[in-house]
Amino acid sequence: MKIVVFIKQIPDNTRLRFQDDQVVTEGVPTMMNPFDEYALESAIRLKEQVGGDASVTVISLGSNVKETLKKAIAIGADAGIILQDPLFESTDNSGVAKALAESVKKQIPDFGMLFFGQVALDDADAKVGPHVAALLDIPSLTLVKQVDSKGSGQYSVTRETGLGIEDWSLGEKAALCVMKCDYELRSSNIKGVMKANKAEIPILTAADLGLDAAALNAKVAVVKSWQRPAKGEGKVIDGSDVQTAVSQLLHYLETEAHAL
Repeated sequence: MKIVVFIKQIPDNTRLRFQDDQVVTEGVPTMMNPFDEYALESAIRLKEQVGGDASVTVISLGSNVKETLKKAIAIGADAGIILQDPLFESTDNSGVAKALAESVKKQIPDFGMLFFGQVALDDADAKVGPHVAALLDIPSLTLVKQVDSKGSGQYSVTRETGLGIEDWSLGEKAALCVMKCDYELRSSNIKGVMKANKAEIPILTAADLGLDAAALNAKVAVVKSWQRPAKGEGKVIDGSDVQTAVSQLLHYLETEAHAL
């Protein structure tokens, strides 16, 4: 079984700043998207359950992502692929989904499970995983908390939604968007680091994937960004008795918050 994990490298959002209605990322350290870390851990756990010749390949689109993929290999992935091209830098998430789907078709045509983080913290778009699934004509599940092998190419998937817990059964091909899971993330060891240092990670361009400027033409653009205003001080309501609390709350909502 060939498992694929898509990893996004994002700027450290605790170090971002705003200038002229745009987010400034220059000079900001990068990191692996936290939800993708759980996708990677889930994929490695599934590989260990399946056993045999099961493998995990990590794919990342962008420049300067090699060290992030090497980190993934050191943790337990088997191979990596970089998608890098100036055309990728100017496309939107629709174009990104096309590039990711084509990379799977051309490099891992006999793929099995595809893993994504539920959301990337830099744009909170949460649409790339299902979009890739649609382009590959396979089912997708979001809000995934756990994946287990049931044997014979069948898998059980647990989702955690706003309405409760769901259990699903899937065949070998599906795209899973993983939330923060209940288990701890593993770290790399000496053997893994040595493997990562020796790993050859190919770089594929848009032309390698059969994509051109027309196919990657961005349909969505960020017009303006701004920083969320700092929260003001809260309003303290006297809770010594219910009547006083209700009276104070109604007075605040009517005269200060103008909500009534």
